[in-house]
Amino acid sequence: MDIERVWQVAAAEGARSPCSKSKRGVVVWRGDQILAWASNRPPYPFTCDGSAGCRASCGKVAVHAEQGALLSCLESCIDVRGAEMLHTRVSLVGDSFVGVFGGPPSCPDCSKLVLQSGIAGMWLIEERDGRPTPVRYTSHEFHDLTLRDCGLHPYYREKT
Repeated sequence: MDIERVWQVAAAEGARSPCSKSKRGVVVWRGDQILAWASNRPPYPFTCDGSAGCRASCGKVAVHAEQGALLSCLESCIDVRGAEMLHTRVSLVGDSFVGVFGGPPSCPDCSKLVLQSGIAGMWLIEERDGRPTPVRYTSHEFHDLTLRDCGLHPYYREKT
C-alpha cells in the first residue's frame, strides 16, 4: 500500500479526534488492505471537555490511537501479526488538518502493545530534510526508542 495514502487516512482519522490537546491518528494495514484506523479519544462514554484539567490528564486517561486500532482489530478477531502501523499527529494548516511530525516515541504502554501484538513495522512521521517524512521502525526498534526517549532502561533480555 502506498505509504502516502496510508498517511492521509491516518491524518483524516486524527482530525476526527475530539482531543483539544493533540489530535493523533493511526492506520493498521497488511498488503493492500487497511485492517483498522483510530484516533485518540476518551474511553466511551466519557468526552473531552477541553479544560486545563482534561488537557493535563489526557495522555494518561485517553485511549491512544494505537490502543484504539489494536482494540478494534481484537473486537473484529483480526490478527495483526506481521501488519504495519502508521501514527501521525495532525495539525490545522489553513482550513484543513494534515499529518505532521509527532515528536519522538513517548508512550511505553503503546509501544509494548505494538511489540506484543506482533505488529511488524511501526511508521512514525519524522522531520527529515526540513519536511515531515514517514519512517519505518520494526516494533522492537520502536519499543527500544520509546524506552530510551522516556528515560527507561529495558529490564529484559531477548530470547536467543
